[in-house]
Amino acid sequence: MNKKVIFLISQALDQRNYQRFGLENWKNAGWNVEVWDMTPLLFPEVWYYNLSNGIANVYDPIIILIKSKNEIPVIEKPDGISLFVDLINNSELLYLKVKSLFFEAGWSCLFLKLSSLPEPKWVFTTKLKTILFNRLGKLQNFKKYLITKRKNAEFEKFSDRTYVAVSGYRTYQNALSVTRHENIIKAHSFDYDQYISSESKSFRSGIGVFLDEDMPYHSDFIYNGTPSIVSPENYFPAIKNFFAVIEKKVGISFVIAAHPRSNYKGDRTWCYGSFPVEKNNTTFLIKQADLVVGHSSASIQIAVIHDKPIVLITTDEIERSKYYKYIEEFSKELGCQIINVNKVKDSDNITIQGVDHKKYLEYKYSHITMLEQHTERLWDIIIRELQMKLESNLFATMTSRKINCDFP
Repeated sequence: MNKKVIFLISQALDQRNYQRFGLENWKNAGWNVEVWDMTPLLFPEVWYYNLSNGIANVYDPIIILIKSKNEIPVIEKPDGISLFVDLINNSELLYLKVKSLFFEAGWSCLFLKLSSLPEPKWVFTTKLKTILFNRLGKLQNFKKYLITKRKNAEFEKFSDRTYVAVSGYRTYQNALSVTRHENIIKAHSFDYDQYISSESKSFRSGIGVFLDEDMPYHSDFIYNGTPSIVSPENYFPAIKNFFAVIEKKVGISFVIAAHPRSNYKGDRTWCYGSFPVEKNNTTFLIKQADLVVGHSSASIQIAVIHDKPIVLITTDEIERSKYYKYIEEFSKELGCQIINVNKVKDSDNITIQGVDHKKYLEYKYSHITMLEQHTERLWDIIIRELQMKLESNLFATMTSRKINCDFP
């Protein structure tokens, strides 16, 4: 039986994402794999930002780079099992049109809900303000909002061909709004996959790890067309001062677990100064750390899995933004303290709280995995379960057509 999967992405398929999306797993399971990179078409500013920072696709003939509408390949009707993996999932109109064409041609869709994070409970006035100023502020945005709303309503009729891979119980509940419960695949988060895949290395003792989010420069601000919530000249000095104070008080040495899209070389070496910066080594750094510090990074989940003490930090600029609500929500769910680094002085007596193990366990079930302790890799679970569901549905469809032919 022919099996084809097409990944729709709007981010670079660098080595990290190549592994993260399990492309070799799909190939080894006998699937014909393609990746449609729509970043240049949908988000040209992000595309050029990535190029300027050395973030590029790996070389692989499976990648189709789409720079214009004319370069979108023809979507043919399925010959066997045909699946597209929606890793874009936003309101860009060209993307929604491509998604419609896949569904109309008879393809099935896979969503990934594997990065569940604590969500603030926004009050109605906050939601209304967001809609009015961010979505409906311009006539063009208003038109886009209405088209997006209509398109998403149209996709509901394809729920029988929409599959969702979920991690914790929260993502399972969210998945029920887009598909049927029998189309949900229970797996675990990307971070849990790193946990069971991590190699044994020699440990360093007495280190604290900061989970960098590339906050002043993050490409998400380019995607959203908004300025960063912090300025580099205010953010980095306050962060470094906090590290220096904690190192004296607690007796640990800080290491920066750099965000995978960050670039702290060249004219940005000043950002963290003398503090060592390590990239693509976050899981192991957390595994050996005595303390993990962050804002509301998804990598905090790795610290939860390893039962590490966590301190959440903020700044005056962050507290003036709605992003602060996400930090507060992490604090509530994990029972860990929040420190405003702008208010930390060398004379302060800072005490690090211990781990609330009950809250950590509840968090793991809600956000990381509902499965019992296991060692099966993420994509092995998804591909196996999805293939069984797709083959079963294809057989049922073929049987139904045969019955209809025999009994007009």
